[in-house]
Amino acid sequence: MRKLKKSRRISSGKLKKMLQNPLQNPNSRFHTNIPLIETPIDELYGILKEKNLKVSTIMKKFDLKKEQALEWCEILTDRNLAKLEYPLFGEPVLRINID
Repeated sequence: MRKLKKSRRISSGKLKKMLQNPLQNPNSRFHTNIPLIETPIDELYGILKEKNLKVSTIMKKFDLKKEQALEWCEILTDRNLAKLEYPLFGEPVLRINID
C-alpha cells in the first residue's frame, strides 16, 4: 500500500509572488529591460494624444495610401480610441476620443 504525500501549504504572500507577471517582477529570471513592442498604429495613437491629425498628415508620416490611412483611422474608431470627423470643407480629421 502506498503512502500519500503530505500536501504543501503555500502562504498567500508567496502565492501572490508566484502568480505575478514574470515580466513585471524584477527578481524574475524572465524579467528584461526590453521595451514593449509598439506597432505603427500604437505610434499613431501616441501622436494623436498630443494633437489632432488630418488624414493627409497620417499618409505622409507613415507613408500610406489614403485607403490604408482610413483603415487605420477605422481601427482606432472601432475601439473607441478616436473619432474621425468630416468637416464641411477640407479633409477628414482624426481626433482622440474623450468619452
